[in-house]
Amino acid sequence: LINSYPDNSYDDLLLPVREVRETLEKQVLTAISTLRSEQKSRQEQLSKKEEELKEWLAKKEPEPPRTEPVVRNRERLAAQGVPFIPFYQAAEFKEEVPEKLRGKIEEALDSMGVLDALIIPERYQEKLWEMDAESADRYLFPKFQLLSADLSSWLKPAARLEAAITTEVVDTVIRSIITEDSEALLFLNPEGRYGVGGVIQGQVSALSTSKFVGIDSRRRYREQVMLALREEISLEQQKLSRIEAEIKQWEAHHRLLESEFKAFPGKGDLETAAASLHDAQLTLENKKRAVEEQTELVDSYYRQLQQTREEVRILTSGLQLPVNLPAFIEAENSLMAYGDALRELETVHSRLLSRKSHLLSLEEQLADLASDLDELRYDLGRSKRLIEKEIKIIAGLRELLRQMDYQAIEEQINSCLQRINEIPAQRDRAVARSKEGKVKAEEAVSKLRELRERLYFRQLIEQINREGFAAEYALGYVRQGTEGGDLFLQAKKVVEQFKEWSKTTKTREEHLSSLQERYFEVRPHLIEYNLVLNHIFTTLQNAPGINEESEMKPQLASASTLRPEAKAEVGSGRELTVGERAELEKARSSLRRLEIRARIQGKEVNFYALADFLADSIAENEKLLRESDRQLFEDILANTISKKIRARIYHSEQWVEKMNKLMASMNTSSGLTFNLAWKSRAAESEEQMDSAELVALLKSDVNLLRPEDFQKLAVHFRSKIDQARRGLEEAGVTKTFHTLIKEVLDYRQWFEFQLFYTKTGERKREMTNNAFDRFSGGEKAMAMYVPLFSAVYAKYEGARADAPRLVSLDEAFAGVDENNIRDMFRLLEELDLNFIINSQILWGDYDTVPALAICELVRPNNANFVSVIRYRWNGQVRELITKEAAG
Repeated sequence: LINSYPDNSYDDLLLPVREVRETLEKQVLTAISTLRSEQKSRQEQLSKKEEELKEWLAKKEPEPPRTEPVVRNRERLAAQGVPFIPFYQAAEFKEEVPEKLRGKIEEALDSMGVLDALIIPERYQEKLWEMDAESADRYLFPKFQLLSADLSSWLKPAARLEAAITTEVVDTVIRSIITEDSEALLFLNPEGRYGVGGVIQGQVSALSTSKFVGIDSRRRYREQVMLALREEISLEQQKLSRIEAEIKQWEAHHRLLESEFKAFPGKGDLETAAASLHDAQLTLENKKRAVEEQTELVDSYYRQLQQTREEVRILTSGLQLPVNLPAFIEAENSLMAYGDALRELETVHSRLLSRKSHLLSLEEQLADLASDLDELRYDLGRSKRLIEKEIKIIAGLRELLRQMDYQAIEEQINSCLQRINEIPAQRDRAVARSKEGKVKAEEAVSKLRELRERLYFRQLIEQINREGFAAEYALGYVRQGTEGGDLFLQAKKVVEQFKEWSKTTKTREEHLSSLQERYFEVRPHLIEYNLVLNHIFTTLQNAPGINEESEMKPQLASASTLRPEAKAEVGSGRELTVGERAELEKARSSLRRLEIRARIQGKEVNFYALADFLADSIAENEKLLRESDRQLFEDILANTISKKIRARIYHSEQWVEKMNKLMASMNTSSGLTFNLAWKSRAAESEEQMDSAELVALLKSDVNLLRPEDFQKLAVHFRSKIDQARRGLEEAGVTKTFHTLIKEVLDYRQWFEFQLFYTKTGERKREMTNNAFDRFSGGEKAMAMYVPLFSAVYAKYEGARADAPRLVSLDEAFAGVDENNIRDMFRLLEELDLNFIINSQILWGDYDTVPALAICELVRPNNANFVSVIRYRWNGQVRELITKEAAG
């Protein structure tokens, strides 16, 4: 492909690939469609078998096949109270009758029309012929045969019979059928021959077994039929599993085909590959030339090597060494090792000669030392004799000193010497302590100066705070019950009063922000009081200031106890630092407060006066409201608002009813239907009514309401409003009375929705979390999407005829299996809803979807763009839309 690319266009190269892909895709889709058809047929057969098994499970006993007229006649007899019993239920085989003979007898009785014929008491026989033209049946009238063998040899009356039918009647019927050949009577012999009135005769096979005569036969036949049905159901399920596996295999082939087609290189990739091939070809040519050059160079080196080898052979012809490089390298290493060993030998020999010379020198020194040792031994003996003489002299002197009290004198001398040695150290320590004391004194003076300066600054701050507290306390917002007195004690009481409040984690700025936020929140509701939020204590910010230090200098502690140089250093005042000036400014600015002022009847009042006035007004209004609430509910609630509430409740009920009709009419494959109930809520207190009673009163004609009805309405809504207010107060939230009334009259809060479901053969149940968890995957999908689609459909029914009926689903039908996804699309089509959906795995190409536009978004190799591949589904085949087809 790449080699032919420059000569052929990209479309020419892609054409045969596309043709092969479309051919294979058609084969795959055809195979899938065939398998799905077979799957549908098998599924229908499986459903029939399962339904038949359910019928058998529901039956207590099997019954012979009956025509519709026979069934109608027996229903008529039962309705008229005529007792009857079929022959197969009235008789049973004797224990000694073999199984093979039982089969022949039952088959013959069936062929004769006796097996399911009715036995009826004689007194009711006149009513048998009152049947209409659409009824039919067969009856057995007992006719005892004398001196003839009959069926009583093999059959006997059943243990359980109808109350009105006696054993004697059944026994007579059994004896009416003889077991010998006869041309005029009803007979049945052991070989299987039978005859009816001499006109009809027949022979049964020996292959049948007893199915209906006798309880055990019927039970055994029922179990055999159900076992056969279960085996057939299991076989059908295996076939369905095989078909499903083949469908998945073909779908895997289809995905592989799509992925291989998508993997075909694009035009840009092909151009890049062609360019890469061209570069590779040029590189290959260059490499070939380089190889040829290297080959010539190798040949040249080889010739030189051969020539060198010849020269080496000539030079080494007289040596006993192999003619190769390793041998010569080894010989060279051996020569070098020999040279090293020779040089080491020379060194050792030189050291040996030196050692010999040194040994001779040592021997001469040893002789000299022996001569010196003799001289020393002579001197040592002479010294010992002198020492002994001196020892004797010392002993004599000590004896003399002892007699002169020498020991006391020696102790005094030692004590003086020790003191002389200690005096310099003590002198040095005294000098060091003197210096240390001087340094400590200087540090104390410096620390005292620093403390006096800090005290001076803190007194300035304290005076600012004192004046600010006095001004704020004078506002009266903190009510202590005492006026005047010491300002410090008043501040201490305030701190004690607000100790718990001060433990909050909010800062002063956060409280200020909350105040402003709440002020602007409630201001529109109190516009009549002309609320104003002003800053106060701005005039206090000028006292005590930076430029007034001379007037506000605090009295400092006396420094009379300090040294003169320390007194000169401390002083009574100083210039403030930049940091202290900033802190002083901060203290002054912190005096500023926000105050809420209002006007009541033209008089300006503070916040507490406004709060007291509003509390009194609220109490008065509540009193007025209780006195006039009857007129309010009569004139406004019962006439105006109730009409709107009644209309909206009516529309909601119609919407729920429409949804239920729609959900009931849906034909889901799982046999699951849903129902929505809009139920009234119960009363929350004794003063309140439940929603059903409230709605009934609101739906009533206002002119027909009794005084106690108005009283009920008033008490109910007053209780609702009080309850809402208490909830807001507990939550710390403020709402207007209009907002409270709006929430209380929200009729949607008076009701609650309950979803119910019904399975085939079961009663209606409420949809709870536990019930939903027990659903299968398909049933969960139905439970989620059927009410949703029904609600959307019911909502669209209220729109104009030309309104778009569109729904959008993100990750549609996630977690739903294949069969149920097919049902979901069928529901969308039946409800006539257009849809826009997205999914990672869903294509939407189901036979329940007649037409669909599909867009596949592709982002190859994490590219910074997304390509769109378009398909069209026509209900049978998914087709790729090319540019030519789209154009």
